[in-house]
Amino acid sequence: MQKISQRPRPWLALLPLLFFFAVLALIALHPAWQGTRPLPRLILALPLIVTLIISLFIAQFFSGLAQEVWDGGDHLRIVFSRGVMHLPLRDISNISYNGTSNPPRVTLRLRQDSSSGREISFLVKRPFSLHPLRSHPLIDELIDRVDQQRSTGVHR
Repeated sequence: MQKISQRPRPWLALLPLLFFFAVLALIALHPAWQGTRPLPRLILALPLIVTLIISLFIAQFFSGLAQEVWDGGDHLRIVFSRGVMHLPLRDISNISYNGTSNPPRVTLRLRQDSSSGREISFLVKRPFSLHPLRSHPLIDELIDRVDQQRSTGVHR
């Protein structure tokens, strides 16, 4: 089995945000250290409000993602925080790859509802490339294998 996903790390996306908040907080507190008139409280609250709004967007992006996806040839082993799912390739109706997001995201649309819903998304490992919009070789191969399962007429 080959692992084709990367583990979602929302805390890694929050590091630049926390750095941004720390810099803004230092700028806002600088007049207090100099003994001059302090800044209004609204200016002190703005970095916190911006941090909360951006962290909500980050949480929305990472919600519902599979933790791990393993390629087993004719099936995928998908690990969620609440359990493991074995998905035969014949049960996949569509695979969409969004390489423009960082990290790149793959969404599997299923023929029937499963315990995880009709769509399963995960983050895929991105190989180094000087052309970031190029298609992903593992996903291209997975699409070919799903099409091959379809063309042989193996459906439920």
